[in-house]
Amino acid sequence: MHNRYLYYGGEDSVVEAEIALLRENGLEVDILVVKNPTGKLSQFFYLLVEFFNIISFFKMLLVIKRKSPDVIHVHNWHYVLSPSIFWAAKLAKVDIFYTIHNYRLLCPSGTLFFDGKLFLDGVHQKFPWAAVRNRVYQNSSIASFFLSFTLYFNQLINTWAIPKKFIFLNSFMAEYMSKSKLQLRVDQIFIKPNFVEVMNVSPDSPTARSGFVFVGRLSEEKGISLILEVFSKLSYVITIIGDGPLNSIVMDYANRYDNIKFLGFLDKKEIIVQLSKAEALIFASIWYEGMPITILEAFSCGTPVFASDIGSLKSIIRNNVNGLFFNPNDGNSLMNLIEMWKSLSLGEQTSMFRSTYKIFNDEYTPEKNFEIFRLLYGLEDGK
Repeated sequence: MHNRYLYYGGEDSVVEAEIALLRENGLEVDILVVKNPTGKLSQFFYLLVEFFNIISFFKMLLVIKRKSPDVIHVHNWHYVLSPSIFWAAKLAKVDIFYTIHNYRLLCPSGTLFFDGKLFLDGVHQKFPWAAVRNRVYQNSSIASFFLSFTLYFNQLINTWAIPKKFIFLNSFMAEYMSKSKLQLRVDQIFIKPNFVEVMNVSPDSPTARSGFVFVGRLSEEKGISLILEVFSKLSYVITIIGDGPLNSIVMDYANRYDNIKFLGFLDKKEIIVQLSKAEALIFASIWYEGMPITILEAFSCGTPVFASDIGSLKSIIRNNVNGLFFNPNDGNSLMNLIEMWKSLSLGEQTSMFRSTYKIFNDEYTPEKNFEIFRLLYGLEDGK
């Protein structure tokens, strides 16, 4: 089950990839997808009833009766589906699994990021009044209140005790959320990373790689401003791929500095080409990421990641093995890291390319991910 947002995003691509993976391995998969409405009146109605959408509850029961599923796997319920679907599964006595893509169960922001910095004020409040006051959801105190009430109400009625497993994308998310006000049981916690297809790009010699690359949304939380500031002071090339609200600022820097190349939005195949030619992916986020597909795509090319030492990135990247860390939002730290990298011998750089590629093959391929699915669902051989 999946509730799409208004615009296609990373969660949607993960859902599609997982469905394809399960079907390729012989499992029968049906999917119930809904999409959030565009009209303001409809949006308000669904937010109003989100705490327990009775329509979604009965729709879920009908789906279960018609399909007789062995398991139900939920990726997103916000906001048309609502948490009522968990109670329908409980009533029907069907095991339900829930993949956590963000931090919405802790705060209406979903990202724990607001006004250009981490926003953790509401994380430990039973009712996240701080989020309401700051209008962290859709810049609306009313919308923030109703979403906060949804979280509070379902905490009270123990909705989050229903899922058999909460599937976290990495160990940081699992630890951070399991120690929160959610009070998850130890047996509910399960870690399953995202995955990407094998690109058949072997790690080349450092002499075949040149420059660095950024891939992502051109927005403040992604640290693009820091990257522009740093590379405007260096002679090394940075290739920037993506689109977003800071597009015009990136274009301005690219026009002023020859070493800053801006390619705009590219498709996946073109991104892989750029990643395979780069010395490293620069990932300068200043918020708590989930499991960025861009990082896995870099790994699939044997390309290490130079990342902010923050949040889940510390549980995805192994320092001096498949990447290096710098202090978040610290230009000097990133600059020193790049200079340190350039001082390494060809042999030392090659070692990191190879270890990055090995870790990808050991942990992030479709085959490895299906092995984790088998464990998650309790599948037996031949079933």
